[in-house]
Amino acid sequence: MSAQSFGSVYLRHYTRYSKTNHLGGCTEVVSLQKGGRARMFEQSKPSQVGLNSADGRLNKRQLAVTPQINLGEVPGQISCQIITGVRAMEELRPRIAGLLKHTGQEDDVTLAFSYFLKNNSRNYAPLIAMLWKDDRLVACLYAKERRFLGVRTGRVEFGDYFGEGCVIATEGFKVTALAQAVLCVLAIPRIYWVRVRMKVTDQNEIATFGGIFERTKLKTSLVQPMVRHILPLHETFDSFLATLGSHTRRNLRVYRRRVEQKGWTFVPRMNSAEVASALDHLIRNQGKHKSSAQYLHSCQAILSDVPGAFFAGVRNDKDEWVSVASGWLRNDVYFMLIQLNHNGYASDSVSTVMRSYLIENLISSGARAINFIGGCSELLGQFCVPQVCAHYLFKKRNSSSLIREAIAPQLRRLREVVNSKRNQ
Repeated sequence: MSAQSFGSVYLRHYTRYSKTNHLGGCTEVVSLQKGGRARMFEQSKPSQVGLNSADGRLNKRQLAVTPQINLGEVPGQISCQIITGVRAMEELRPRIAGLLKHTGQEDDVTLAFSYFLKNNSRNYAPLIAMLWKDDRLVACLYAKERRFLGVRTGRVEFGDYFGEGCVIATEGFKVTALAQAVLCVLAIPRIYWVRVRMKVTDQNEIATFGGIFERTKLKTSLVQPMVRHILPLHETFDSFLATLGSHTRRNLRVYRRRVEQKGWTFVPRMNSAEVASALDHLIRNQGKHKSSAQYLHSCQAILSDVPGAFFAGVRNDKDEWVSVASGWLRNDVYFMLIQLNHNGYASDSVSTVMRSYLIENLISSGARAINFIGGCSELLGQFCVPQVCAHYLFKKRNSSSLIREAIAPQLRRLREVVNSKRNQ
């Protein structure tokens, strides 16, 4: 039996190994051909795990890489499973929910399976890497693959710009799990480009993560931008305002005072009927930064099951909703997921008014920081805590390979159509 080392991933060539399916107990027999290309064969009933078809059904011609990896400090063998079929992902939803609870991350909406699935746009396809030890799920990593004209391009991204919404694992295992997932994804022949964004809490994490890739032949680049999306609060609203610049402090006070004189009111905790009415109204009257109705309603559904989650709103003197914000309180940190503003009240600076009301209410509720999911506006972003984020880029092939692989299937179909017309 021969094996080629790809970092800590070992692709066995010209041999077969079998593993137990983590759902149904049936066995998948994988034959890894020269160059790391894998084919799936059936033994007992078909598997619905780890396949690349859109609905998760078994297809012998589909790629399904499940290499065995050695994690060094973690005892025992860990298997990595790459899943791109949405139906196969749905089958694993209970396992992911169990892992979230086990790792204490069940209150993080950005790691909820439903949020991950709904947060992928038409230009991206979801991808999940699962790490198993025996029959136990030890890590789950969310990623997305860029699509062009509906075709997967081989460009995969882990984590958002702030290094969040990616890793479900115990705290001491996150960095290693992320590195191993990247290596498994890059073991798939068609994937040539992977971007990883991770929050850095300790420079030793950079050394640990980078060290795993030292022996590979990947082209690696690293930048460490300072990201700002966590706003510290204070014991009182006045003491918080004192930490801001004079211009920002003035805006938070003046615009709010103006709308209060017009009869506008703030609703700190909206009921379900008010939320439904406000979302329906504001979705139709959004500003230039629009969110899809599907995404907003999925966030609403997810937040309904999160402890400490609530919607707050601002309405004018005609009882028309002009702004809503939603998120959840976890300990003394408020995670702000949504803010939706009416585009007809730009002169009243609705966004500034909402944040003035909301921050004062959060401070009175005991919150000491706001984590703006997906980033913060420039108004308050300059006062957020600067944090180091590591942005890695791994390449194993050049862009010309991408072009050839992306257009080759389309060219073959076109050639078949042309030939069939000629033969008619």
